Amino acid sequence: ARAYYRRAQRDCGEAIATCPEPYARALLRRGVSRLAVGDAAGAQRDAAAALEAAAGDGSKKASERRDAAQLDRDRVFLASAIRDLGAAARPLDGAGGIAINVKAVADARARVASLQPAAGTGTLAEACACLAEGDGERAGPLLD
Repeated sequence: ARAYYRRAQRDCGEAIATCPEPYARALLRRGVSRLAVGDAAGAQRDAAAALEAAAGDGSKKASERRDAAQLDRDRVFLASAIRDLGAAARPLDGAGGIAINVKAVADARARVASLQPAAGTGTLAEACACLAEGDGERAGPLLD
């Protein structure tokens, strides 16, 4: 899947480079593909450029402005989910270990995966998702 998104970024980049005026739709598509592989900063730049390119009037421009705003909301949602993923583990008092909120990790993993289908969330998050689903057999090898 990652190769698909990289190819989309390349193709949109070529369309943007050859178009005589800013190409908002290609910027949006490249931004979505960047977000899917974890490049939130690139997605934000493309969303801002698409908003600027779609600043004129007209229904097509209005659609592009809506899509650019949605891309930016998705970027913020993803950043929040990644923060939640990191906050789901906390040190145990004086024991030198870590307590993990399995449900919080599984929920944050699902949120990240909804916007970053090509990016992995790590074996611990995968194991927590299995545990949250009650599938200890699948979780075991991931935790070894």
